[in-house]
Amino acid sequence: MGTGVFASSTFLIAKMYKIEALYTLFYILTPLNFIIFLIVLVPWILRWIFFKEAMLEDFKDPIKGNFFYMLGIGMLALSSNLYFYKLTSIAYFFWILGASSMILLQLALMFLTFVGVRVRLEHINPVWFLGTTGLLLIPGSGITILSYGEITSLHLFIFNFAFGTGFFLYLSLLAIWLYRFILHEPLKASMIPLFWINMGPIGAALASLLTYFHLYPEYIGVSLFFANLFFGFGAWWFIMSILVTLYYIRRLRLTYQSVWWSFTFPVGQYLLGLLYLNTFFNYESITFFSFILYPILIFLWFVNVILTLKSLILRGHAQK
Repeated sequence: MGTGVFASSTFLIAKMYKIEALYTLFYILTPLNFIIFLIVLVPWILRWIFFKEAMLEDFKDPIKGNFFYMLGIGMLALSSNLYFYKLTSIAYFFWILGASSMILLQLALMFLTFVGVRVRLEHINPVWFLGTTGLLLIPGSGITILSYGEITSLHLFIFNFAFGTGFFLYLSLLAIWLYRFILHEPLKASMIPLFWINMGPIGAALASLLTYFHLYPEYIGVSLFFANLFFGFGAWWFIMSILVTLYYIRRLRLTYQSVWWSFTFPVGQYLLGLLYLNTFFNYESITFFSFILYPILIFLWFVNVILTLKSLILRGHAQK
């Protein structure tokens, strides 16, 4: 996910500002993201085969179950990378897989939530936004990959179903999450990187709103109005995420965990939304903000890669 948005934002910046070095970086990141996807996918499938009961327990868990969305989000991010890489047919294949898995997973997990008693207030944390992020990504990546003549009534149904569901669930979950964060106990220090996840659905909504005009050009004004709202709220959440993270860093010791990748994808997805918005307005403020976010995204990506590799090496030595 993090590598996918890093690659896509790199391509868009390279295209917008004619920076050849960034094109080269994009052509390195996309194959790398595909390899990472396969490396992660194989053990995930094997775990379903050999540890099915444990996977089902994780799926039913009110917190762990939301991480299953990452597979669908990863495929949607990869589909955009492959489209920019000019592998349109393969990109469409991954979009179909990503969209299908997101919709099915969302229906299954929300069904378990509605009919069960598994969720308590302390279970509400930003990972619940992963489902809405994936749904909001579906129309943005799909409309980008498909040319206007290829979009069928089934595609339109999928776009509208995903965006409508994702949008209203995001608003609902946001209210619950703010209630929990304000009136309940704070997040544990180990979960603070998850605070940044809320920028994910904001960025996904931005990108989708600004690709919808290809289908409904008469509503471009409406799309831009709501896009500006998401832009402003995303900027507020970015600042608040920094302040909350610095607060915890000063008072508690944050040790590296895989959850630190939550710093990367939301920032990258919000940056993608800004780049789409900048094609309409070309405001200096949006451009400046984008140029702030991109180096931050690069820094966060490299830090996570280095710490992930270090963690794997240390774990390998410990097992020996």
